[in-house]
Amino acid sequence: MRQRASERGPGVIALVLTLLATLSDPPGDAFGNGSLVAPRAPVYRDVSAFDLRTVRVLSDDALTVEVEMGSLPNPVGLPLGFSHPVVEIYLDTGEGGRTETLEGSGMQLPEAHAWDLALRLTGDRATAYRVGAGAASVVELPATVRVSDATLVVDTPFGAVDDVEVFAVVGLYDPLGPSIWRAVEREPSTWSFSSPTQSRPVVDVLAPNAARQAEAIDRGRLARLRPDRRAALFPVLMGLGLVVALVGLLIRRRVGRREATAPTTASGERPADDAASPPSEAAAVGANSASDATAGASDGPRYLRDRAARRLARLRRLRVEDLRDRES
Repeated sequence: MRQRASERGPGVIALVLTLLATLSDPPGDAFGNGSLVAPRAPVYRDVSAFDLRTVRVLSDDALTVEVEMGSLPNPVGLPLGFSHPVVEIYLDTGEGGRTETLEGSGMQLPEAHAWDLALRLTGDRATAYRVGAGAASVVELPATVRVSDATLVVDTPFGAVDDVEVFAVVGLYDPLGPSIWRAVEREPSTWSFSSPTQSRPVVDVLAPNAARQAEAIDRGRLARLRPDRRAALFPVLMGLGLVVALVGLLIRRRVGRREATAPTTASGERPADDAASPPSEAAAVGANSASDATAGASDGPRYLRDRAARRLARLRRLRVEDLRDRES
């Protein structure tokens, strides 16, 4: 049985094959549209638990989503290892979908975008959602999440995809209220965020800066954030270098075994006819060794080679888009 990407550890080749998107949110912006005041209860003194930092999407046999927060304390002792936030991730894979988010935040996706896959994460439960045929229904599916330092690692039930756009929103989790999104109060409160101007219960949004975040919350539409292409390119280059190194190691081992098994004279030297082998024969031996090593390196499952080819094609497309953006 193949391991999922989240179970493999820091394998570089796994990163090369599966990293789809890395999106970063500015730290220290867990203040809604800029007017939010944190609850007065000591347990909420540090609002970094609501501060979204990074979202990474990886695709292998199934999608894995990593959500990094400023911190993930668990003072209430909820079963999944964190207490304060409700985090929702929306994925647009280009297969139709819905523009309204799940009930609670009061947000929608940006114009010309619709989500077909979503995640809702709280300290009590991790739930995945898939939009049904014709966007008429939403199917609820189980997901698993674990806490690694300040990162939520989510194993989803979604199959692999080739491309995705990511949207995210964070609020205060309310396990006892009519909605799991605790409402914003007008006056300073012990247990709720408060604001004289903001009505939606949103504390942080995946956005490039505070101004875009404020605009998104006031308009009720999540912000669109372009992926960090440099972050996606680095593990690819690192992985390609590792592949080249592995092929070179295979060639050296095969050549070494051939030399070790070559006949020698009584004095320990190779026969003269071997030593005087024509250059064409030596080149043929090297070529055969290289081809054998390459074949050995490519004997892996076909899905790995196909996935790598799609990743490289996507990087080329992103590079072309980046050049066009610079020219415009």
